[in-house]
Amino acid sequence: MIIKSARQRDCVLNRTLIDRTTNQMISNRAPSDYMKEIRATKGFPFDSVLNSHFLPTGDDSSFWTDDYESFMSWRQDRLWEEIKRVTGATVAADLEADEEDKI
Repeated sequence: MIIKSARQRDCVLNRTLIDRTTNQMISNRAPSDYMKEIRATKGFPFDSVLNSHFLPTGDDSSFWTDDYESFMSWRQDRLWEEIKRVTGATVAADLEADEEDKI
């Protein structure tokens, strides 16, 4: 899937911290292409690094099929589970500041 919209491409769900070298290596390539290269890097803890960034791993990962919509859905669910875990929130409204908490 080619992502033509900057809004889709730059969505917070599609963001993760990477170094400049990796970003340049990725360039405008599809995940199925550059992830193979990264995964083949000798000694690189691929699954561990992806897990630390809340990115899907495994052979059925949306990275291997370039399924952006599935990736976004998966990542949204995973990040929401992590937000709930660290904040104790159970619904999104729990994350909104009370009037007296607003600056």
